[in-house]
Amino acid sequence: MSEPNLPADIVKLALEQHAPVIRLAYMEIASGINRLLRRGIPKAVITQVLSQTVEALAKEALPTLTKQ
Repeated sequence: MSEPNLPADIVKLALEQHAPVIRLAYMEIASGINRLLRRGIPKAVITQVLSQTVEALAKEALPTLTKQ
């Protein structure tokens, strides 16, 4: 079951604090997605894996972000 969306202020805080790392990660993720698509991995599979990964990372980061 999916958790509710994170509050906008927490998302904004995380983006501000980690912008350089997020940009680098985005470029790496986009490159990896392009490689997977070229290999014939279905978009639906890639989307599902990315969604699960983002949710897991958000859950892990949430306690840290709310303490600030």
